Amino acid sequence: MKFLEKLFVVCAIIGLFLRVMMWDWGELFLTVSLPSLAILYLLTSWSIFKHKEDGQHLFLSLFTGFAFSAVFVGMLMKLMIWRGGNIFLLSGLGMMLVFKIFGLILEKKLAEEMDSYFRKLFLRYYIIAGISVLLLCTPYKFIVSIYHRNDPEYISLFIKYFEEPKNKKYKSDFLKHRRKIFKEKLKNDEKHQHHTHKDQ
Repeated sequence: MKFLEKLFVVCAIIGLFLRVMMWDWGELFLTVSLPSLAILYLLTSWSIFKHKEDGQHLFLSLFTGFAFSAVFVGMLMKLMIWRGGNIFLLSGLGMMLVFKIFGLILEKKLAEEMDSYFRKLFLRYYIIAGISVLLLCTPYKFIVSIYHRNDPEYISLFIKYFEEPKNKKYKSDFLKHRRKIFKEKLKNDEKHQHHTHKDQ
């Protein structure tokens, strides 16, 4: 399970890099790796957090996994610019804070017996919490402006639609522009394939 955890983390980093660089496959990597991490922590946290020698505190491991799962769903929604990302991040961080306090109390009582278990668990806490807070403080506008920095019109239309989703004009304008981009991408791909066949 720990191997899968590392694999999905690497895939998420690759996906974010591809997305920021505006290259293909970024969305696919993110939409596969982050939900996979959420499911992994939700269902197998007892296996991931367990230490060979120190064992684990089962209750703390299970509920920490649940909190991590919520946070990774929030990360996915925020990085894919889907509504509700901040809600999941906040709820996950709130649960993490509660279990962190609970973990600190347990650590004082079981420090000698389960030192390695708590150290590794808290290391994950700090890394995941740090990334979550950073994403929570990052406005959707900023993320869109990075992903589509070469298309100011897209950014402008998206922000209008995102802020007023019930406005039919904003929605229509945004969807039209998105369809236009998609059609242009298809044409460019066809041209590229045509030139490739010619060269061969």
